[in-house]
Amino acid sequence: MLLSFSLRNFRSFADEQEFSMVASNRYPDHKEHLCPVPGTEERLLRTAIIYGANGSGKSNLIKAVRLVQMLITVGTQPGKPISRQPFLFDAKVRKEPSFFQLRFVQHERVFDYGFRITDSEVVEEWLFLVQGAKDTVVFERVSKDNVTTVETGPGMSDTAQYGDHAKTIALAQIGVRGNQLFLAAIREGLNPADHGPLIRAVLDWIDSIVVIRPDANFGGLVQWIAGNPAFAVFASRFLQDASTGVAALRMENQELDESFGLPIEFAREILGNAPPGEVRAFEFPGIGMVALQKGEGQKFHLQTIRAEHIDNEGKPVTLPLLEESDGTQRLTHLLPTLYQLQDSHKIYLIDEIDRSLHPLLAKKFIEFFLRSCATKKGQLIVTTHESNLMDLDLVRRDELWFTEKSPTGITSLYSLADFKVRTDLRIDKGYLQGRFGAIPFLGNLDRLAEEQLPAGEAPCP
Repeated sequence: MLLSFSLRNFRSFADEQEFSMVASNRYPDHKEHLCPVPGTEERLLRTAIIYGANGSGKSNLIKAVRLVQMLITVGTQPGKPISRQPFLFDAKVRKEPSFFQLRFVQHERVFDYGFRITDSEVVEEWLFLVQGAKDTVVFERVSKDNVTTVETGPGMSDTAQYGDHAKTIALAQIGVRGNQLFLAAIREGLNPADHGPLIRAVLDWIDSIVVIRPDANFGGLVQWIAGNPAFAVFASRFLQDASTGVAALRMENQELDESFGLPIEFAREILGNAPPGEVRAFEFPGIGMVALQKGEGQKFHLQTIRAEHIDNEGKPVTLPLLEESDGTQRLTHLLPTLYQLQDSHKIYLIDEIDRSLHPLLAKKFIEFFLRSCATKKGQLIVTTHESNLMDLDLVRRDELWFTEKSPTGITSLYSLADFKVRTDLRIDKGYLQGRFGAIPFLGNLDRLAEEQLPAGEAPCP
């Protein structure tokens, strides 16, 4: 689970900002939203909702988490620059290193991992075990003039307490490229069995992060519905209860021919040498999310999702999912999130959860997570403009966050817990009135509208 994420000099985040999932001890409500932090008296939140005007930096926070994940899981190429995206509107800040730090819980241990990077090198990188007020060094790395030194600490050398990290220690002695994170080098150069327990725990946690962009579709949806009957039933029930008009999701499996608008040559190119039964899922223009399955010889089968409706005679009628409303499609592609969070410790970050969704449905999505996943340790972090979610019967004050951008383009990040708020105050009304900031200033639009009137002409009554 995520405790906190700090960053500096990334896109609109010029100054250091911290996003925290650690619960405030001032609020006694919604205790079912909390999980204990091992070895401390602190509690962790399972959800956070981030508000802000368009362009205020909400999405940049999500992109920063995704960048950290990609620098570890995909890495960098030798001799190539690091795609760090520094703050551009201050020449001095732009030249300084970008900073990222994650504190998280994995396997009942608290870790502190972070790094500083420039366009060309990893200046610093560290991993500590946090045990109360004591930090145990796992490794520390410093780079200067493209020379990298990685020093391992007790977290790797104490095999009795932390397990065997011999292969990782050997890799540290060999060294890594100046533009490559040490965690990325471990992932690239060693088999998972040789990582050692602590490194393996950290890399597993990084893999547990799932970022969903506003326009993203769940790539494996076809295979999920085709191969997981329990999920198909769950998704069908949710869509039905959400009054989308969809009674069930069905799979259609037909032998591919040119009438589908999908060239057989394309199927041969991606599955021609595959064994029978092999499946590839992808999104095809005009068809939507589909899966191709290799049949015998040069035969291919097209698997598509169809939404079942009930006509006025009580008979089922199916339509391609692509013909459903944008909201129904968006909801369908988000449902694997809820399904996985019921049985996993994943961390989902959904950018613009309200995209194409009715306000009540976006609210029900979060409510469903908080109720159905109450005994799990997954987390759901979303950005939104939907003030309907600012309901203290639904969430706690410390689960509401805001981003606000200054006239110089710098994003500030803060929580509703930073304000003194009466318990009877309607948070959504106070927010729209500007009490907490993080809303657009629209007064200039009124002046612009008046300027468009011909000289001497009054507005319509």
